[in-house]
Amino acid sequence: MGRPIKIAEPQLLDAVANLLWRDGCDATSIRDIEEEIGIRAPSLYRRFGSRDLLISRCIDRYVDTVVAARIDRYLDVEIESIVGLRRFFLSVLKPVKGESAPRGCLLTATAGQNAICAPEVSEAVSRGLRQIEEALTAQGARAQLDGDIRPDLEAEAVGELLMASFQGFLVLSRAGSLGLTKKVESLFLSIRPASLIEHRRV
Repeated sequence: MGRPIKIAEPQLLDAVANLLWRDGCDATSIRDIEEEIGIRAPSLYRRFGSRDLLISRCIDRYVDTVVAARIDRYLDVEIESIVGLRRFFLSVLKPVKGESAPRGCLLTATAGQNAICAPEVSEAVSRGLRQIEEALTAQGARAQLDGDIRPDLEAEAVGELLMASFQGFLVLSRAGSLGLTKKVESLFLSIRPASLIEHRRV
């Protein structure tokens, strides 16, 4: 029988999440998780029910900590809206402290794997992505009211464009693509009112 779980749940989920970052969901088995955290499979199954439910809990914790913290930091109503949006995008191009390359996003990485076929994992990823898109849409709407985004664009369309672009930058940053800062600036230039662009050129 597996020995009782002694590690606190947040630390356990963080350890499994790091394994998912390193090897990906599809390549991570219960045996891999056993070896990584030193807890036997029977204990894990008793605690979480299944591998997929454990992974979904890891994703939920990632959203509640990493994603929520980034949204709170950069998409806060106290920050100038367009400035916060740009900083939000640029923040994912930087490596996590102690690492040499950007990690990208656990949601994006998981969405591109077979693990997304599991309903529990799919629902957790969808919740996280929806939270990001809602935050981007709200911030985009505020920037539009401030006159920093073209008024002819619908707020929902701006949110969809920002979300699609953000996911693309996450994939490219993890792949080590160069020149992403310039591409971020090009994105924001494309949605700026013509009057502001002309003002910058003068």
